Amino acid sequence: MVSRGMLRWPIRFAPAALAVLLPSLGARSAEKGTATGNLQRTGWNQYARRFMFSPTFEVVPPSGAAAFVCTISTAGEERRAESAGPRVSLAEIWEALPAGNKYAGSIEALDARGSPIGRTDLGFFKVACFAGGYRPAKCDYVVSGRKCADYVLTTLADWQGDAAPKDVRYPALFYAAYVRLLLTDAELGPGTEKARQELLIAARIGRRLIETGTPQDWAYANMPLSHDRKVLQVCRTAMVGLAYLELAAATGEEAFLEAATRVAETLRKTQLPEGRWHFRVDPQSGKMLEDYTSDQAEAIFFLDELIRRHGQRQWTAVRDRAVRWMLENPVKTGHWQQQWDDVPAQPPYRNLEFYDTVFFALYLLRHADQQNDYLRIAGELFRYVEDQFVLWENSFDRSFVAPGVLEQYLCYKPIDWHAAHFIRLCQAMHQATGDELYLRKACALADTLTAVQHAAGYYPTWMTQQPTSQPAELGQINYGDLWPNCMSYTAETMIKFGRYLQKRANSRGTTSRG
Repeated sequence: MVSRGMLRWPIRFAPAALAVLLPSLGARSAEKGTATGNLQRTGWNQYARRFMFSPTFEVVPPSGAAAFVCTISTAGEERRAESAGPRVSLAEIWEALPAGNKYAGSIEALDARGSPIGRTDLGFFKVACFAGGYRPAKCDYVVSGRKCADYVLTTLADWQGDAAPKDVRYPALFYAAYVRLLLTDAELGPGTEKARQELLIAARIGRRLIETGTPQDWAYANMPLSHDRKVLQVCRTAMVGLAYLELAAATGEEAFLEAATRVAETLRKTQLPEGRWHFRVDPQSGKMLEDYTSDQAEAIFFLDELIRRHGQRQWTAVRDRAVRWMLENPVKTGHWQQQWDDVPAQPPYRNLEFYDTVFFALYLLRHADQQNDYLRIAGELFRYVEDQFVLWENSFDRSFVAPGVLEQYLCYKPIDWHAAHFIRLCQAMHQATGDELYLRKACALADTLTAVQHAAGYYPTWMTQQPTSQPAELGQINYGDLWPNCMSYTAETMIKFGRYLQKRANSRGTTSRG
């Protein structure tokens, strides 16, 4: 998400980079490390700019290398970490490096006599771990989410008429978010006029997605649009598929379940032998426009819902092949990249993100048992997300609202959607483990979302501020360049998280923060 143009409600917004750069999508850069001097860095974190937890740096070993030394300068002194191999961990010196500071250093390769034969420079910022006690919530989480739902509903008034409103640039991304929020909020007011309107609009949006989908004779048939009819981002079709299933449950209309089943069938037909799908394609010809994406998780989650909730076990083999590919590829390589709708192809590891990381962790947590290693893997994915994208305090950039969550390396800014996405993961981790720390982390982010929520009901997309003299204080919040899909997802998550806390409190006879 990199566009900066101001949105005009409800559905007109500034063009994004993708429209200009689509011709370059077919070229995929060869994987290369980053090099300064004559030693080349490699590994998943070669472009990382910050760490919360102790990193391990990796280099391509030159001929004759017998040892490797990482030297970090801090407060006028140097601290060294050594390794016999080309992977150097900073674990032994990490606690001696205070958080909230930027560090510079180098990695040297040494020969058997201890003489340097290669060197690369590096730099990073160390951010603080979770400490708790950041700021109180301004209101109940469910109340906060429903207040935003009220606002979003006012922007969708055109959907109550007979004429179809002008479509958005990213139909799958935006419309699925609207549908989920409207259905979530309507569930809390059954029989009310507001709920009736929400169900009406959600169903109209769903039908619009079906009506504008790809023709049956196209290579990617019966797929909801992600961009226009020339570019299809395959993972987003599963996002809409999930929305179809929610619509089927809320309205009882078989057409939505049938539409979801057609999406699944096309996913089955277009799955590559290794178990994954291309990132972006020409939906008519089937030509690949951009190959790699780590986001197979949305399809996995969608197919899993069809299997679990509707007994459509014909998708089991398709889902399982994709799961195996995920476990053998991004889980092992850390190459979590090529996911966002407005970002063209990037060299490997140049633009790491985590949206699909969370979806895959959710799947693993749902299916974790004593016979597999899913719980441990989900914990490692959680640690990756927190390490690279979560800010518990704002020393990294004083204009950032913290606690907050950053989006991707090319848009390394805190955004409300991503705070909500991490809350969702925290909730799932708590449900799977019972560890209260996950709830404390989720509540810290939810508290901040209530604190920055505009009086009109919406959350700021870009969680930035005018810095104040006290780092913990909130300055003037940036409410410009609003993305309505972001606030919709945030509101949905706040409602669901608040209800999760309420049910938990009721079962324990305690008072809920939600």
